[in-house]
Amino acid sequence: MGKTFPAAQTVDLIQGSLGRALNDAEQDLFWRLYAQTCVPQLERACRSFSRALTDNTMAPEDMLAWIDDRVWRMLKEAGWPIFHDQPTAQEAAARVAAKARLLGRWAYMAQSRKHWRYLSRQQRYMTGLSRTERLAATSSAPADFERQEEVQQDLARLREKVSARTRANLAASWPERADAHRVAVALGATSAK
Repeated sequence: MGKTFPAAQTVDLIQGSLGRALNDAEQDLFWRLYAQTCVPQLERACRSFSRALTDNTMAPEDMLAWIDDRVWRMLKEAGWPIFHDQPTAQEAAARVAAKARLLGRWAYMAQSRKHWRYLSRQQRYMTGLSRTERLAATSSAPADFERQEEVQQDLARLREKVSARTRANLAASWPERADAHRVAVALGATSAK
């Protein structure tokens, strides 16, 4: 026969298996560590599952958002497999990083039904169109593209009102060297090559 526990010990064992939630300072530290160390590994895992199981049709960003929500819930409830035994913020972040592939797999499974239904609806829609309609179908232009004329007009006004020397100094003082040439060309401080 198995070992029996008095009722008080059983309650202690059950409460101990639930863990405790991290306090506010520990949670802040955990989320900083999560963003620095865990998110890149989680992104790689999501990208890997998306590539291998859906031919890149499932958005890794959606999978990562699902994981973020799941980790937040586990943190709030002190749940398994990360927060069940009262880890420190560093231990919890290390556990999330170690479980990146598991969380990526969970995200794939959670998102797959919605994803495959969406692809099926899209395929039915496309097969219902005539060849001319399919060829004429376009996606909308990005919002930045629609504002391109406004940006060009603003740059033209700036070129008129600011001297060439000031524009050249501004472009030369740009902090990112990779963008300095683009800024100079946009301000008209140099010729485009």
